[in-house]
Parts: sequence; structure tokens; C-alpha cells
Amino acid sequence: MIKRYWLLVVFVSLLLGQEYTYVKSSRDGIGKVYLGREISGIMGHMGAPWLDRASREIEERPDLVIN
Repeated sequence: MIKRYWLLVVFVSLLLGQEYTYVKSSRDGIGKVYLGREISGIMGHMGAPWLDRASREIEERPDLVIN
């Protein structure tokens, strides 16, 4: 049973891995694109104010997820 699980994990990982494309990295990105969006770099503690910005509620619409 465990062997089947790991085979499934590997198979799904391979399928998902094919979704990546590569571009010249932007200022905040790593150059790897998934589903049309560039993956961002790792954000450290200095990025905390960005998470607590006033426009976040409007931009990200967390109320849709909660509903």
C-alpha cells in the first residue's frame, strides 16, 4: 500500500512539474512561472508591512474564501 502511495506521489509530481516555464526573473521573482504567474522570491521579516497593508482586503478578497 505504501509503495502505491509513493508511486502516485511521484506520478503527480511529474505531471505538475511539467506546468513550469522559465523567464528572465523580475525584481521580486525567481524566473520560474507556474500557471502564468512568476513565483516570487522568499520574503523575510522586512516584508511584513506588505502583508498588513490597507489595500490587501480589496486586492486579495479573503471574504470570498471564507464564504
